[in-house]
Amino acid sequence: YFVETVHKAVDILEIPESAAGATIMAAGSSMPELMAGLVGYTFKEAEDAGVGTVVGSLIFNSLFIVGASVWVSPAQKIGIDPFALLRDSIFYIASVLCALVAFSTGQASWATSLCLMLLYILYVAVNMKWSSIEFQLRVRFPALGDAAPESVKAKSAQKQLSE
Repeated sequence: YFVETVHKAVDILEIPESAAGATIMAAGSSMPELMAGLVGYTFKEAEDAGVGTVVGSLIFNSLFIVGASVWVSPAQKIGIDPFALLRDSIFYIASVLCALVAFSTGQASWATSLCLMLLYILYVAVNMKWSSIEFQLRVRFPALGDAAPESVKAKSAQKQLSE
């Protein structure tokens, strides 16, 4: 039901797929961590549950789910767009660095909270304009685009032509 609801929301709101993944899908898939964090900080008995749950989930999602997905379907080729990988890797590194800075003080502050939220807003804004940014990147760095699997190249070309 969740995936069908997201597809309908994306169609109705006319949100680009990359932005939908960064907003609606991310919010839905991260809801358990958000709730665990809220419970961890609301009830003093579960104080350690917040940060540990968020960081543990981040590591699990980044490593185990991706690895298991490839492992259970070894014959299936998974096309990865180098430009989308570059975009997400840059923001992922920036978000991990911001989280490290935020956690290093041992106290939450409004400034670190604002920094984390602004980084996410920037990520969503980049995803909303991704088609035009990606086009410019493909023009400037054609060799990087040539490294993409054929299925990804065809999908990207078809998307750019339709726009």
